[in-house]
Amino acid sequence: MALLEGLYDKLPAWSQNLGLSAYGAWVERQRYGGAFSKILKSVLDRGHWSGEQIARFQHERAKSLLRHAHAKVPYYKKELGDLGVCSEELCGVEDLARLPVLTKEKVRERQGEFLSSDCAHRDVVHLHTSGTTGAGLQFVADREAHQEQWAVWWRYRMSHGIKPGTWCAYFGGRTVVPVAQEKPPFWRINRAARQILYSMYHISPGTLRFYIDNLQERKLNWIHGYPSVLSVLARYVLDAGVKVRFTWATVGAESLMPWQKALIEEAFGCRCCQHYGSAEGVANFSECEAGNLHADEDFCAVELLPAQVPGQFFVAGTSLVNYAMPFIRYHTGDVCSAPLGSCACGRWGLVVSQIDGRQEDYILLRDGRMLGRLDHIFKDAVNVLEAQIVQKKAGEAVVRIVPRHNWSQRDAGTLREEFRKRAGPLLDVTIEYCEKLERTASGKLRFVVSSCPAGRLDVVVQEAALGRGR
Repeated sequence: MALLEGLYDKLPAWSQNLGLSAYGAWVERQRYGGAFSKILKSVLDRGHWSGEQIARFQHERAKSLLRHAHAKVPYYKKELGDLGVCSEELCGVEDLARLPVLTKEKVRERQGEFLSSDCAHRDVVHLHTSGTTGAGLQFVADREAHQEQWAVWWRYRMSHGIKPGTWCAYFGGRTVVPVAQEKPPFWRINRAARQILYSMYHISPGTLRFYIDNLQERKLNWIHGYPSVLSVLARYVLDAGVKVRFTWATVGAESLMPWQKALIEEAFGCRCCQHYGSAEGVANFSECEAGNLHADEDFCAVELLPAQVPGQFFVAGTSLVNYAMPFIRYHTGDVCSAPLGSCACGRWGLVVSQIDGRQEDYILLRDGRMLGRLDHIFKDAVNVLEAQIVQKKAGEAVVRIVPRHNWSQRDAGTLREEFRKRAGPLLDVTIEYCEKLERTASGKLRFVVSSCPAGRLDVVVQEAALGRGR
């Protein structure tokens, strides 16, 4: 892979466009080839079902998956066998709880035991997670399961008016422009996917004009990317006093903080929507017209596990369609707000207002208490381009700030006061100024990073899963 990347960096821009488009065509075939049209039609049809119809459908899917896992997946065959459960007893969603909560670490340790015994004869795709809070995970999925996940995501997009084939200004984590490049174009073209791939790593006050000119020239209707990237671009657009308008702005892969959403909507003149999905396909939430996130329960079975912080819940779930390598009650490590009783849109099922602390650690106070959902501290921090909270010792935190040009000591005082309101004298806050913040290998920005074991999300997840045992 490194050899190919090195070769790519040496190619002229037009050759890089060809290479990205060729790779994009291969990805498109994986996602949208074969039976995809039929799968998409079924998924769209289910979008009009009643809650009762979806519940029955989910129930039958869970029964079928559990019986398959009992018969053909070594890990589940042993777990259910140790419990004395026979296949005929597995009848629906409620039987998922017979199994222990599953962590990514457990899958990595015993990966081969999760493969179905008939996997060699199944049409599968090879996938991986990016590993935001730790090592990634490689796994397989039935091709049609992978395509159904993309169909569910397109159902969400289409519900907001985005049609397949719409050209998109895409700001993701891939290094599509060589890092050493100093002159435009800071974007490449994936014609197969109809994407203009803009480099997030070259955005700066000095290059902003090139990005804005290109976005204005292309007149694209849709912009998509990481919230941490689009909000920085949005702040630059507002500071420059120029107009860059879209019909749709969508984000994913990171938590969308309220202040980021407000910036994006103001700068681009459109609503900013989000969806939540895991690479493993175990949990999926789609934003509705009322702004809430609904679990796609025809595709997965989502379970909310109470977190240590009151009002927060860990997201666990089961993909109901991947028989090649089933993950049942898989702990995603992601956190959401408390479930809502209902939604103004009238849709049935599990609904939450926010995926709050996705892949973020916790801040520990001196007395051992944990703070989560810290994004609101920055809701009025208009002179911050980016921020990250780092903790190495309980009761102390460093706030790394990439300031705007008009940042002042008054802003610093306001920020400290916001922390004081939430932590009182139990947390000492130091502000550290940076030109840029370090991102993960996949380009994501982690908002809270802790090296304290009790505050690290991967440790908290492991303890929570073990505590719930059976």
